[in-house]
Amino acid sequence: MPRQWHTKHRSPRTALLAVILLLMGVAFIVGSLWLQESEISAGANEYSAMANELKTPIETGSTVNEVLTIRYVPDVDQQLATLFPQTTICPEAPSPAMTASAISTAHSTVTDTRTDLAACKAVNSDFVAWLQIPGTDVDYPVVLTDNTAYYLKHTFTGEKSIIGCLFSLGRTDYEKPSANIAIYGHHMRRSRSTTMFQPLHNFKKADYRHSHATIYLDTLYGNRTYTVFAVINKRERDWDAAVADFVSTEQYQAFLNRAKEWSLYDTGIPVTTDDRILTLITCDRGYHPDDGQLVVMAVEQ
Repeated sequence: MPRQWHTKHRSPRTALLAVILLLMGVAFIVGSLWLQESEISAGANEYSAMANELKTPIETGSTVNEVLTIRYVPDVDQQLATLFPQTTICPEAPSPAMTASAISTAHSTVTDTRTDLAACKAVNSDFVAWLQIPGTDVDYPVVLTDNTAYYLKHTFTGEKSIIGCLFSLGRTDYEKPSANIAIYGHHMRRSRSTTMFQPLHNFKKADYRHSHATIYLDTLYGNRTYTVFAVINKRERDWDAAVADFVSTEQYQAFLNRAKEWSLYDTGIPVTTDDRILTLITCDRGYHPDDGQLVVMAVEQ
């Protein structure tokens, strides 16, 4: 009889404990998601503030020398002289005819980023380039590193964050440059944020690519403009889309053929082994939960 009485009173107590544990579990999950969102938001604000600090608007009427004071472009004088042979460019006698609006037409020389690359290098010695996709929130510095574990969890300025930093592997040669410059970045898939490489997932739609086909990459060795020619879903193990250089023309051609064949749609953009390309890589766990990737490839113009 006492056993029956004891059993009758144990069940409600056990149920209450189960409810408490369930609520604690839900609170833990909600709290973790909130912390993640807060961390992503803080990281996004950090990059936005940094971009604003490192960029100076070029006012209409600015001379070439005023522009060069704003942006660090190693061989810009030679490039501009080639594009505008009738214009003399020198520190002593700037040409007032060469305004910011004229420079903007030279897409491979001065892009819309207007980033102070020297200042970026001063902030982080691993800095190598600034990536921008007009019309998106992709507007970030890129580091060259083999310490990928660090940059997956730290921002450009060294703050610990799941937002990370865009990076290229150390085997990539920006100065030469490599036939293929590959850049990795996080896809914050549990967030409503458009931070880091989240916007790349929009390129799965051909219409979106059509209106966002241009990519700017301002490097310490020159500024480059690219056009998206392939958008690919694959598993990481399928093939290495980040190969920097190729042992033969045939190997490079096979790489390009695969990119075109695997593209989600035909962009109609021609690419040959004489071209240099840019490859942007991020996770796509919607494609495969273990090692799904989204790859956006662009050819230099």
